[in-house]
Amino acid sequence: MMNVFEFYILLGSIIFMVISFALLLVRAANGPTVFDKLLAINSINSKINVMLIILSIFSNNQSFIDIAYVYALTSYIAMYSILKFIRNRNLDVKE
Repeated sequence: MMNVFEFYILLGSIIFMVISFALLLVRAANGPTVFDKLLAINSINSKINVMLIILSIFSNNQSFIDIAYVYALTSYIAMYSILKFIRNRNLDVKE
């Protein structure tokens, strides 16, 4: 069972994460360059991982940590693939 202090710490961290998540969504929608948008999306993925860890602590369910590991790995592979595509997209164009 969680005491009152731990509950308010977790509640405050969830509120902070939701506010930062909303600000990152605005940044991802209005970013001036593609790289700013990708950085915001990558930060959103990191925030989702932190929210999964907080949910794991809050519910005393350790399986959310495994889900966070898989989500982090998938996010890393996806971001690497997108950046590699952006870097190499102009190499195959013949003029």
